[in-house]
Amino acid sequence: MLIQQTWCQHVEGSPSFIWESKLRNVKNSLKNWAKTQYKEPEAKKRKVKAKIEEIHYAIEKQEYYQAEKKSRRKCLQSTLQYHKRRGRKKVNKIKADLVEERRQEHSFLS
Repeated sequence: MLIQQTWCQHVEGSPSFIWESKLRNVKNSLKNWAKTQYKEPEAKKRKVKAKIEEIHYAIEKQEYYQAEKKSRRKCLQSTLQYHKRRGRKKVNKIKADLVEERRQEHSFLS
């Protein structure tokens, strides 16, 4: 519809001038239409890229957090084993730490 309306506008001159003018008018009309339909595509693209980066960062942060938790749990478990073998009193404290770690992880993932 837009192309047809633009093309049908009256232009005077030689056939080659008319042809060139109509093509230029259609091109300009399409440019203006695109600007109104797709306002600032580069700004939208930057916004989407920033959101993607934010999501990637959150995923990496969560993976790092999970690896840290796993490492801490392993350390606590090996410390618990050490103190069990030695018959130390710290065993209950370490057990409580392990239980708390698991509880926090469960509440984080929920």
